[in-house]
Amino acid sequence: MRAVWWVIPAFLWEFLFLIVPAVVLCLSSFKAGSYDFIGSAAHWMIMSRSLLYAVISACFCLAIGYPMAYFIALRAGRFKNVLLVLMGLPFVINILIHIYSWIILLDPQGLIGRLVNGSILYTPWAVFVVMIYCYLPFMVMPLYTALDRLDVRLLEASADLGATSWQTFWHVIVPLTRDGIWSGFFLVLVATFGEFTIPTLMGGGKQLYVGTLISDYFLGARQPATGAGFTIVSSVLLLVIILALYGARRFAYEK
Repeated sequence: MRAVWWVIPAFLWEFLFLIVPAVVLCLSSFKAGSYDFIGSAAHWMIMSRSLLYAVISACFCLAIGYPMAYFIALRAGRFKNVLLVLMGLPFVINILIHIYSWIILLDPQGLIGRLVNGSILYTPWAVFVVMIYCYLPFMVMPLYTALDRLDVRLLEASADLGATSWQTFWHVIVPLTRDGIWSGFFLVLVATFGEFTIPTLMGGGKQLYVGTLISDYFLGARQPATGAGFTIVSSVLLLVIILALYGARRFAYEK
């Protein structure tokens, strides 16, 4: 029974700062005119753009993060802990510092800006680059956890049976780390779909995204009811996509 007391602070925190705001948001969206935007193609275009960017960012994070997690978990040896600390180091630095550092780098007079003739800053490419950079640790950590639990004897057995390194990777390592792949993918997908700071600062306000439009409704246009309605609809869209991906995952597992 004493263990229940340890759960109460976490429950109160979740209740006060997650459930209550969500309920207030839902109630605010019931006001007249809150969902008039549903017939607007522009709003669906914004949600589609945000979803597309989120999926692409998650795929790039997976492509970059899997080799990193593999090296740290199975090849780093005694340097494993050092690399893990370096991987987690960005979490202790404010995201605005990261973003402004990239602005300096991508500026026409910056190091990278000079190499590309200053054509990246304030474009969708800049948004992609910084999203991948900022959310890469969210992909690497679940992958590392899955790979670190991998029984290396299975890899040795695969090699003894004549499998090549590529065959071992695709038929042994990847299937055994699917949970880490999906966990990292969902983490990056959800976080980047509603991202506000990176698109605002790196995109230069040239395109609207879900996070920037919600912010504009609440803080700029002073239309909290419409902002609440758009938040609900975009959240439902994301939930449907996640459930569809989860269903595809279950189907692939059972196949």
